[in-house]
Amino acid sequence: PFRESRIAHQVNWDGGAFAEIEFVGNSDRVKWLWPIHPSRVRRARNPEFDYEVRNDDGNYVSLHAWEMLHIPGIFPDDGLWSKGIIRHGMELFGGALGLERMSHVFLGSGGQPTGILQIAALGGQDKRQVRESTRKDWESIHVNSTAGVPRIAILGLQDKYTPTEQTSAGENQVIEARRWSATQVAQAYRVPAYKIPGAEGKETAGTVEQKAIEYVVGLIPWAKKTEEAMWAKMLTPAEQKTHYFEHNFAGLMRGDLMARYNAYRVAITTGFMTLNQVCKLENLPL
Repeated sequence: PFRESRIAHQVNWDGGAFAEIEFVGNSDRVKWLWPIHPSRVRRARNPEFDYEVRNDDGNYVSLHAWEMLHIPGIFPDDGLWSKGIIRHGMELFGGALGLERMSHVFLGSGGQPTGILQIAALGGQDKRQVRESTRKDWESIHVNSTAGVPRIAILGLQDKYTPTEQTSAGENQVIEARRWSATQVAQAYRVPAYKIPGAEGKETAGTVEQKAIEYVVGLIPWAKKTEEAMWAKMLTPAEQKTHYFEHNFAGLMRGDLMARYNAYRVAITTGFMTLNQVCKLENLPL
Protein backbone atom coordinates (compact mmCIF):
# COMPACT_ATOMS: atom_id res chain seq x y z
CA PRO A 1 0.00 0.00 0.00
CA PHE A 2 2.82 2.43 0.79
CA ARG A 3 4.50 1.99 -2.56
CA GLU A 4 1.22 2.08 -4.48
CA SER A 5 0.10 5.31 -2.80
CA ARG A 6 3.51 6.96 -3.24
CA ILE A 7 3.57 6.11 -6.95
CA ALA A 8 0.00 7.39 -7.41
CA HIS A 9 0.96 10.68 -5.75
CA GLN A 10 4.25 10.88 -7.65
CA VAL A 11 2.49 10.47 -10.99
CA ASN A 12 -0.70 12.49 -10.50
CA TRP A 13 -0.05 15.20 -7.90
CA ASP A 14 1.89 18.44 -8.06
CA GLY A 15 5.10 18.21 -6.03
CA GLY A 16 5.32 14.44 -6.16
CA ALA A 17 5.15 11.91 -3.30
CA PHE A 18 6.09 12.65 0.31
CA ALA A 19 6.79 10.70 3.50
CA GLU A 20 8.27 12.00 6.74
CA ILE A 21 11.35 10.08 7.89
CA GLU A 22 11.62 9.01 11.52
CA PHE A 23 15.09 7.97 12.63
CA VAL A 24 16.23 5.60 15.35
CA GLY A 25 17.09 7.93 18.24
CA ASN A 26 19.81 10.36 17.24
CA SER A 27 21.28 8.03 14.64
CA ASP A 28 21.04 8.28 10.87
CA ARG A 29 19.25 4.93 10.54
CA VAL A 30 15.65 5.08 9.32
CA LYS A 31 12.99 3.65 11.66
CA TRP A 32 9.68 4.63 10.05
CA LEU A 33 8.28 6.34 6.98
CA TRP A 34 5.08 8.32 7.60
CA PRO A 35 3.09 8.94 4.40
CA ILE A 36 1.95 12.53 3.79
CA HIS A 37 -0.60 13.58 1.21
CA PRO A 38 0.89 16.05 -1.32
CA SER A 39 -1.94 18.52 -0.70
CA ARG A 40 -0.52 19.07 2.80
CA VAL A 41 3.03 19.89 1.67
CA ARG A 42 4.43 23.18 0.42
CA ARG A 43 7.82 24.84 0.08
CA ALA A 44 9.08 26.24 3.36
CA ARG A 45 8.67 29.97 3.88
CA ASN A 46 11.55 29.90 6.36
CA PRO A 47 14.85 29.60 4.41
CA GLU A 48 16.30 27.44 7.19
CA PHE A 49 13.91 24.64 6.23
CA ASP A 50 12.88 22.96 3.00
CA TYR A 51 9.28 21.79 3.53
CA GLU A 52 6.20 22.78 5.50
CA VAL A 53 3.48 20.24 6.31
CA ARG A 54 -0.05 21.29 7.27
CA ASN A 55 -1.53 19.48 10.26
CA ASP A 56 -5.24 18.84 10.88
CA ASP A 57 -5.47 22.02 12.97
CA GLY A 58 -4.31 24.13 10.02
CA ASN A 59 -0.87 24.91 11.43
CA TYR A 60 2.31 24.11 9.53
CA VAL A 61 5.33 22.15 10.74
CA SER A 62 8.70 22.85 9.12
CA LEU A 63 10.98 20.01 8.02
CA HIS A 64 14.51 19.80 6.65
CA ALA A 65 15.25 17.98 3.40
CA TRP A 66 16.88 15.10 5.27
CA GLU A 67 13.65 14.59 7.25
CA MET A 68 11.49 14.15 4.16
CA LEU A 69 11.43 11.38 1.56
CA HIS A 70 10.45 13.35 -1.52
CA ILE A 71 9.89 11.49 -4.79
CA PRO A 72 9.31 14.00 -7.59
CA GLY A 73 7.48 13.27 -10.80
CA ILE A 74 9.01 13.55 -14.24
CA PHE A 75 7.95 17.12 -15.06
CA PRO A 76 9.92 19.24 -12.53
CA ASP A 77 10.46 22.85 -13.57
CA ASP A 78 13.35 23.25 -11.15
CA GLY A 79 14.53 19.65 -10.98
CA LEU A 80 12.73 19.05 -7.67
CA TRP A 81 9.15 20.33 -7.45
CA SER A 82 7.27 18.56 -10.19
CA LYS A 83 3.92 18.85 -11.87
CA GLY A 84 1.52 15.96 -11.81
CA ILE A 85 0.44 14.47 -15.09
CA ILE A 86 -3.12 15.66 -14.53
CA ARG A 87 -1.99 19.27 -14.19
CA HIS A 88 0.58 18.92 -16.95
CA GLY A 89 -2.06 17.56 -19.30
CA MET A 90 -4.96 19.66 -18.00
CA GLU A 91 -5.96 20.86 -21.44
CA LEU A 92 -5.63 17.38 -22.87
CA PHE A 93 -7.71 15.71 -20.14
CA GLY A 94 -10.20 18.58 -20.08
CA GLY A 95 -10.64 18.25 -23.81
CA ALA A 96 -11.03 14.48 -23.50
CA LEU A 97 -13.72 14.86 -20.81
CA GLY A 98 -15.51 17.54 -22.82
CA LEU A 99 -15.41 15.37 -25.92
CA GLU A 100 -16.75 12.42 -23.93
CA ARG A 101 -19.72 14.47 -22.70
CA MET A 102 -20.35 15.88 -26.15
CA SER A 103 -20.20 12.46 -27.75
CA HIS A 104 -22.79 11.10 -25.31
CA VAL A 105 -25.11 13.94 -26.30
CA PHE A 106 -24.35 13.59 -30.00
CA LEU A 107 -24.58 9.82 -30.24
CA GLY A 108 -27.18 9.27 -27.53
CA SER A 109 -29.75 11.96 -28.22
CA GLY A 110 -29.21 12.34 -31.94
CA GLY A 111 -26.56 14.79 -33.04
CA GLN A 112 -28.27 15.01 -36.40
CA PRO A 113 -31.96 14.95 -37.41
CA THR A 114 -33.24 11.53 -38.44
CA GLY A 115 -35.31 13.08 -41.19
CA ILE A 116 -36.63 16.26 -42.76
CA LEU A 117 -40.36 17.02 -42.81
CA GLN A 118 -41.46 19.58 -45.33
CA ILE A 119 -44.87 21.09 -44.60
CA ALA A 120 -47.04 23.45 -46.56
CA ALA A 121 -48.63 26.32 -44.62
CA LEU A 122 -51.99 27.60 -45.79
CA GLY A 123 -52.37 31.24 -46.69
CA GLY A 124 -52.59 33.56 -43.71
CA GLN A 125 -51.09 31.07 -41.25
CA ASP A 126 -48.00 31.92 -39.24
CA LYS A 127 -45.21 29.62 -40.45
CA ARG A 128 -43.56 29.45 -37.03
CA GLN A 129 -46.79 28.38 -35.33
CA VAL A 130 -47.39 25.78 -38.02
CA ARG A 131 -43.89 24.32 -37.54
CA GLU A 132 -44.24 24.12 -33.76
CA SER A 133 -47.69 22.60 -33.92
CA THR A 134 -46.56 20.03 -36.46
CA ARG A 135 -43.46 19.17 -34.42
CA LYS A 136 -45.58 18.50 -31.31
CA ASP A 137 -48.01 16.34 -33.25
CA TRP A 138 -45.17 14.38 -34.89
CA GLU A 139 -43.30 13.78 -31.63
CA SER A 140 -46.46 12.77 -29.77
CA ILE A 141 -46.93 10.02 -32.33
CA HIS A 142 -43.36 8.79 -32.84
CA VAL A 143 -41.30 9.77 -29.79
CA ASN A 144 -43.86 8.79 -27.15
CA SER A 145 -45.21 5.74 -28.92
CA THR A 146 -44.95 2.32 -27.30
CA ALA A 147 -41.58 0.70 -28.02
CA GLY A 148 -41.76 -1.99 -30.64
CA VAL A 149 -45.21 -0.96 -31.90
CA PRO A 150 -44.94 0.90 -35.23
CA ARG A 151 -47.23 3.88 -35.78
CA ILE A 152 -48.42 5.22 -39.12
CA ALA A 153 -47.17 8.66 -40.16
CA ILE A 154 -50.01 10.72 -41.68
CA LEU A 155 -48.97 13.72 -43.75
CA GLY A 156 -50.87 16.42 -45.53
CA LEU A 157 -51.34 16.38 -49.25
CA GLN A 158 -48.42 18.76 -49.79
CA ASP A 159 -46.21 17.51 -46.94
CA LYS A 160 -43.09 15.45 -47.63
CA TYR A 161 -40.84 13.44 -45.24
CA THR A 162 -37.27 12.52 -46.24
CA PRO A 163 -35.22 10.24 -43.90
CA THR A 164 -31.53 11.04 -43.48
CA GLU A 165 -28.58 8.67 -43.21
CA GLN A 166 -28.16 7.28 -39.67
CA THR A 167 -24.38 7.06 -39.83
CA SER A 168 -22.89 10.39 -40.77
CA ALA A 169 -19.42 11.81 -41.26
CA GLY A 170 -19.93 13.87 -38.09
CA GLU A 171 -20.58 10.74 -36.06
CA ASN A 172 -17.45 9.13 -37.44
CA GLN A 173 -15.44 12.24 -36.57
CA VAL A 174 -16.62 12.05 -32.96
CA ILE A 175 -15.49 8.42 -32.74
CA GLU A 176 -12.10 9.26 -34.26
CA ALA A 177 -11.64 12.21 -31.88
CA ARG A 178 -12.41 10.01 -28.88
CA ARG A 179 -9.84 7.48 -30.07
CA TRP A 180 -7.24 10.23 -30.49
CA SER A 181 -7.89 11.59 -26.96
CA ALA A 182 -7.44 8.13 -25.43
CA THR A 183 -4.16 7.79 -27.31
CA GLN A 184 -2.89 11.13 -25.95
CA VAL A 185 -3.72 10.07 -22.39
CA ALA A 186 -1.80 6.82 -22.90
CA GLN A 187 1.22 8.77 -24.09
CA ALA A 188 1.09 11.08 -21.07
CA TYR A 189 1.20 8.10 -18.71
CA ARG A 190 3.88 6.35 -20.83
CA VAL A 191 1.62 3.34 -21.39
CA PRO A 192 1.47 1.58 -24.79
CA ALA A 193 -1.65 2.88 -26.50
CA TYR A 194 -2.85 -0.58 -27.48
CA LYS A 195 -3.27 -1.42 -23.78
CA ILE A 196 -6.02 1.18 -23.40
CA PRO A 197 -9.41 0.27 -24.91
CA GLY A 198 -10.43 2.75 -27.58
CA ALA A 199 -6.95 4.22 -28.11
CA GLU A 200 -5.32 4.39 -31.52
CA GLY A 201 -2.31 2.14 -31.21
CA LYS A 202 -0.87 -0.84 -33.01
CA GLU A 203 0.91 -3.70 -31.28
CA THR A 204 4.46 -3.31 -32.52
CA ALA A 205 5.81 -6.04 -30.25
CA GLY A 206 5.38 -9.65 -31.20
CA THR A 207 5.85 -12.12 -28.32
CA VAL A 208 4.48 -11.84 -24.80
CA GLU A 209 7.97 -11.05 -23.55
CA GLN A 210 8.48 -8.27 -26.09
CA LYS A 211 5.15 -6.69 -25.17
CA ALA A 212 6.09 -6.80 -21.49
CA ILE A 213 9.44 -5.15 -22.22
CA GLU A 214 7.69 -2.38 -24.15
CA TYR A 215 5.40 -1.79 -21.16
CA VAL A 216 8.25 -1.84 -18.60
CA VAL A 217 10.26 0.70 -20.62
CA GLY A 218 7.51 3.23 -19.92
CA LEU A 219 7.61 2.47 -16.18
CA ILE A 220 11.37 2.87 -15.76
CA PRO A 221 11.44 6.72 -15.51
CA TRP A 222 8.96 6.56 -12.61
CA ALA A 223 10.85 3.76 -10.89
CA LYS A 224 14.23 5.48 -11.21
CA LYS A 225 12.95 8.56 -9.39
CA THR A 226 11.82 6.40 -6.46
CA GLU A 227 15.06 4.41 -6.36
CA GLU A 228 17.24 7.52 -6.40
CA ALA A 229 15.24 9.30 -3.68
CA MET A 230 15.26 6.28 -1.38
CA TRP A 231 18.97 5.66 -1.93
CA ALA A 232 19.76 9.27 -1.00
CA LYS A 233 17.47 9.52 2.05
CA MET A 234 17.20 6.04 3.57
CA LEU A 235 20.75 4.72 3.47
CA THR A 236 23.68 5.89 5.56
CA PRO A 237 26.82 7.09 3.70
CA ALA A 238 28.46 3.74 4.47
CA GLU A 239 25.43 1.77 3.23
CA GLN A 240 25.29 3.78 0.02
CA LYS A 241 28.62 2.23 -1.00
CA THR A 242 27.28 -1.31 -0.89
CA HIS A 243 23.46 -1.09 -1.05
CA TYR A 244 20.91 0.32 -3.45
CA PHE A 245 17.17 0.21 -4.22
CA GLU A 246 15.85 -1.30 -7.41
CA HIS A 247 12.42 -2.32 -8.67
CA ASN A 248 12.30 -5.90 -9.82
CA PHE A 249 10.38 -6.07 -13.09
CA ALA A 250 11.21 -9.71 -13.71
CA GLY A 251 7.64 -10.78 -13.01
CA LEU A 252 6.30 -8.37 -15.64
CA MET A 253 8.84 -9.43 -18.24
CA ARG A 254 8.29 -13.18 -18.08
CA GLY A 255 8.03 -14.58 -21.57
CA ASP A 256 6.04 -17.55 -22.77
CA LEU A 257 6.66 -20.95 -21.17
CA MET A 258 8.98 -22.36 -23.84
CA ALA A 259 11.08 -19.19 -24.03
CA ARG A 260 11.53 -19.09 -20.24
CA TYR A 261 12.49 -22.75 -20.00
CA ASN A 262 15.03 -22.42 -22.81
CA ALA A 263 16.54 -19.40 -21.08
CA TYR A 264 16.73 -21.29 -17.78
CA ARG A 265 18.38 -24.24 -19.51
CA VAL A 266 21.11 -22.02 -20.94
CA ALA A 267 21.58 -20.26 -17.59
CA ILE A 268 21.94 -23.54 -15.68
CA THR A 269 24.26 -25.24 -18.19
CA THR A 270 26.55 -22.21 -18.31
CA GLY A 271 26.63 -21.92 -14.53
CA PHE A 272 24.97 -18.49 -14.54
CA MET A 273 22.09 -19.74 -12.36
CA THR A 274 21.38 -22.66 -10.09
CA LEU A 275 18.32 -24.91 -10.12
CA ASN A 276 17.18 -23.42 -6.81
CA GLN A 277 17.36 -19.91 -8.26
CA VAL A 278 15.21 -20.99 -11.20
CA CYS A 279 12.65 -22.58 -8.87
CA LYS A 280 12.51 -19.37 -6.85
CA LEU A 281 11.79 -17.30 -9.96
CA GLU A 282 8.99 -19.72 -10.91
CA ASN A 283 7.58 -19.81 -7.36
CA LEU A 284 8.28 -23.54 -7.13
CA PRO A 285 9.33 -25.41 -3.99
CA LEU A 286 13.11 -25.69 -3.58
